[in-house]
This record gives sequence, structure tokens and C-alpha cells, in this order.
Amino acid sequence: MIGNGYPRAPGDNASNAAAAPIVLWARLGAELAWNTATPKPFPLVDVCPEPTSTTQRPYEITVRIEPASPYWQTYVFPFDEAQARTVELERESSGTPELSRLISRPIRNLNALDGHVLLIAGSSDDPQNLQIAIATYSIGGSPSSAYPPLPNPISAGSSEGNIMVFFYDHLLAEGKAAETDQSDKVVVTTLNHGIQVPNTFGPRSYTFSLAANRALPDNLSSTLVMFYDKATARDSDELFICRYHEKTQTDPAQWKKVPTYLVATSSFTAAPLGTENAPSLFAKDTLARVERFRLCLVPPDGSATSPQS
Repeated sequence: MIGNGYPRAPGDNASNAAAAPIVLWARLGAELAWNTATPKPFPLVDVCPEPTSTTQRPYEITVRIEPASPYWQTYVFPFDEAQARTVELERESSGTPELSRLISRPIRNLNALDGHVLLIAGSSDDPQNLQIAIATYSIGGSPSSAYPPLPNPISAGSSEGNIMVFFYDHLLAEGKAAETDQSDKVVVTTLNHGIQVPNTFGPRSYTFSLAANRALPDNLSSTLVMFYDKATARDSDELFICRYHEKTQTDPAQWKKVPTYLVATSSFTAAPLGTENAPSLFAKDTLARVERFRLCLVPPDGSATSPQS
């Protein structure tokens, strides 16, 4: 079970701490006894389509996990398979331990690009030190299967529908489908729980990872759309799509707002994607085409202090 809660029962919450993401687990039986297994911190998971994948099955993916410690026992549950696949992980170092991540060997012969990733650190025999995390991944549909062809040539969206990426191919709009083909490009979205943002930022969505197998074309008007609820609409003046900047040798990991379009009476925000705010998705000289986004309420000065989830 994943949700917002407290490390102790509300009546015992002497410190009056705010609710935070927690993970609970229990063995199936006559009476459920729930135990805490909240990661410290929650890992950031990216499910990445391999360059060999196209819009037609079979597919290949890799799984990336940050940070690299603890070492996670990792299982992938593809949408149409009855059994989980055990994932073999290797440490990918970027020079220092805090910059390293875990990355899997390619997971091949998948019939779907939708499913779940289960991470376990520790053992149920030692419940005090057990940590569990779950991430959900999705391709969000398949425009290439539509007929007649639509102007949106590439599919991208999360499993629960709160984030989508739209593209516009003018050749498709003009009925010239034979002159354009984007079927070699695949974008997979991974939904992550519990990722921290600065405590002056008010998180208003999950953290979403977008991973592409090839560089996205820069002539398709790529547009990120994220939906929000009615309660958030009251504070829409401070609502921004924020991008995650990975930790480097010289700079800490941080969230930064991107130019965001919002109509107060609507229920969604939008941001154009390109080399400025999603550089790795458009890079032609890299294999790690991954960007992370999240909706946040950002104060006018955009200041940031200690993190919250």
C-alpha cells in the first residue's frame, strides 16, 4: 500500500509532523498486520525503451534506478505476462558514489510497454529494515495504429492519464502520410512516488519520467500537458511545470520551473518541449534520453530550501 500518512498513529504523532508518502506491507492471511516499508529516500525509476524498439512489438527496455544505494531486488511485471521478470542490475558510476545509479541489462521480447516495477531492499524476515517501492510505466496508447493517420504521430502518456505529450506532424495533417514516418520512436512514461521537492514548492502531481529510444524531431511542436485537480485550481497563479536537474560534480540535484501555459478555467497546464527544457529527449549524441517533470506550486521568488515529498 502506498499513500500519505504518518510514521505513527495520529494520536501518537507528538511532533505534529505533516503527512508524507509512506509504504505499508502485510502478509496475506486471516488477519492483516501492516508493517512500514517506506524507502529512505524513495528511489527515482526510469523505464527506458531501447533503440531497437519501434511502435511494433516485440519491445526491449532497460530500468534505471537512482540513487544506487541501497541495492534493490528488482522485478518487472509486464502488462500481459502472468509472471514477473527478475531484473539484473549493474552499477553505473559517474565518478563518485552519490552520482552513481543502477541500470539493468536489456529486458527483451516484451509484448507490451505497460507494467509495473517492484523494488525491494532488505528482507521480510527483518521488517524494521525492509524497504519497498513501486513505479508504473506506460506508452500511453499507439497513434501509429490509428487510421486514417492523425497529426499526432508519436504516443506518450502516463498510465493514469495525468501527463501526455502531443506532437503535430503537418504532413499527416495534409494527408501526406507516405512522406513521413515516426514509427521508430517510442516514448515511455514512468510514474514515481515520494520524490522530494524543495519545501517552498508545493507538489501537485507525481514525478513523471519521460524516456525516448531515439532523439525526438524538433519540427513536431512537442508539447507537454499535465492535468491538475480542482483544489489546485485555486492557486493556479503559482502553478508551474517543473523539471528535475540531475546532480553533477558541481551542482546539487534541483527542481526548476519551466515556462508554463495555463488558463485559469481549464484543468491542465502545457509547456512546449525542446532543447532548452528537455535537452536529453532531443539529443542525437546520447543513449540516456530521460527527462523528469512534476507540477508544483512555486512562490513568486522561486526560492527553495529543504525538501518535501
